[in-house]
Amino acid sequence: MRTLLAKSGLLLALLPPLTAGAALRAQESAIILPATYDPTRSHPIVILLPFTSGNAGRLLSGYVSQAVRDAGGASSDVSGIDALLDRFYPGGAGREELAFILACGFGHAEDYATEDAWSATIVRCEDEILADLGVHAAHYSLDTTRVVLAGYSMGGDLAWALTLRNPRRFLGAIVMGSRASYRTAAARMAALATRDARITFTLGDHEEEVRLSGARAAAALLERHGVAHRHVLVPGSGHDPAPLTEFGQALRFVLGEPPSRPPPGSAGRWLSVAAGASHACALAADSTAHCWGVNGVEGRLGDGTTDSSGSYPAPVAGGHRFRSLSTTADHTCGVVRDGRVVCWGDNTGFKLGDQTDSSRTRPVHAGPHPFAMVDAGARYTCAAHQIGTLYCWGTDSIGLLAIGRVRSRYPIPVTQNRRIPAVSTGYDYSCALDADSVAWCWGAGFFSSRIPAVTNLLQLSYTLRFRAITTGAGFACGLTADGTAYCWGYSRGGNLGTGRRATNSYAPVLVAGGHRFLALDAGENHVCGVTTDHAAYCWGRNDHDQLGVAFGATRDVPSPVLGGLRFVSVSAGKDFTCGVTVSGALWCWGENGQGQLGAGHQWDLNRPVTVQNPREASRPSR
Repeated sequence: MRTLLAKSGLLLALLPPLTAGAALRAQESAIILPATYDPTRSHPIVILLPFTSGNAGRLLSGYVSQAVRDAGGASSDVSGIDALLDRFYPGGAGREELAFILACGFGHAEDYATEDAWSATIVRCEDEILADLGVHAAHYSLDTTRVVLAGYSMGGDLAWALTLRNPRRFLGAIVMGSRASYRTAAARMAALATRDARITFTLGDHEEEVRLSGARAAAALLERHGVAHRHVLVPGSGHDPAPLTEFGQALRFVLGEPPSRPPPGSAGRWLSVAAGASHACALAADSTAHCWGVNGVEGRLGDGTTDSSGSYPAPVAGGHRFRSLSTTADHTCGVVRDGRVVCWGDNTGFKLGDQTDSSRTRPVHAGPHPFAMVDAGARYTCAAHQIGTLYCWGTDSIGLLAIGRVRSRYPIPVTQNRRIPAVSTGYDYSCALDADSVAWCWGAGFFSSRIPAVTNLLQLSYTLRFRAITTGAGFACGLTADGTAYCWGYSRGGNLGTGRRATNSYAPVLVAGGHRFLALDAGENHVCGVTTDHAAYCWGRNDHDQLGVAFGATRDVPSPVLGGLRFVSVSAGKDFTCGVTVSGALWCWGENGQGQLGAGHQWDLNRPVTVQNPREASRPSR
């Protein structure tokens, strides 16, 4: 194996001189540094992998040629890479000067010939990449904590496999035209989630079904383990690399925003947010939880006090590090790093799961089980066990626990023979997704006009498959694998998003507008989502400006949130909404009479306002 070292088309002294064009065509490893390489900065790395009957250089040269043509220039080694980076970062916003490594030589059909041959190919490529990273990092200022793998066809399979095998080594992967069949141990999947790895699957919508179904299964696997991902189908495309524009979007998604030093007194970037009825909680960059809004005698903010309210984020007591949070009207639950669930706040009806009915001002454990995710409902809580069994606890007067009208002081299994990796608990009913992406619902809610209560899981649709699901008050919405949104249930103020405000539907109906969403979240009577280009859209009731639109009228189709911010996630509360942007900033809008926007004041806002940085001294944690 030989290593080619290039900067701006000129190879550096370690090897005989070659042009960057020759490096792009090389069948052995090469590194190409940006023209603006700066030894005082750490440059992120994109490792490109070979496809069958081709090498990584051909993949990169195709993108470079397209970028140069789009820029109206002539192909050259230097201008080509610059043109490519210009396309990856339109207008220069957030531009990162990337180093490209062309790895693992030339792809051959024999690499796939047998299972043993493929396993050997994975190991060989892994060894070469890790060796190359060591060599390059010894000579150049490279950010080895931000390494992205990218490949098409066989290269996509390699990118997927190597990311799963090395969860602490690679930041994520761009997986194109791949069946993504490789699987790994649960511990490595958990490590991917802990590291906040990100993976994008890109396939043509005319791709072979074996690859389409494989990518869907891989996306479902990531969803179950809480790993951030995108699943994009390119219209009219077959077994092809992602278009240049989509490759750039995928790259920006996986890399995220460049890390920056947090301001004094700040916990750094925000990771996620959960909005409830009159309070909210969010995870900071160090995985600590912070809450604001109404506290009350129940201790909803979890800071060890019963102070009436707080308009600034305050740290949750106990020093836990969280993977996820879920907030409802008056209690909050979260999965901590060891997989256990902790809850705090109101405990009426045993919804905290600690075998008492006493409210808790600081987190308490809900049983000994290791859970993959948890969702807090109005009178109960449900969580998906790491092996796929669904557990629920709390009050069950209308079938909410899916086992009959009982109460449970602690987590009890709801499903024995069906794996449930994801659940969403609404105000009066719940929905869950099984391992085959089939949606199941139970409880009262929109079923009540036909059936008093559904106490067993009822299959929602025999045709649609969902990758995500969210429940509101008597309605729910889901996302299919390609990001298409459907809603069903009671229509109150346009919350189904169909354009027909007063039409209920017991079957999923298509949300208007033709948007493709990365994520959705339902509040009491409104829904917000993030599209594939990171724009936030909301629809439904808007009596407290919770939609973030220019005028107070209800919207029965998705409408863009004011401000033009680019989000990675949103959370719809009762009458307010919060979201985390691609830069890790936290914004909220809507009702604010009790400080639930976290902005330091208490007046409603129809456009996003920045949530204040966590303040350790804002309220004592006892």
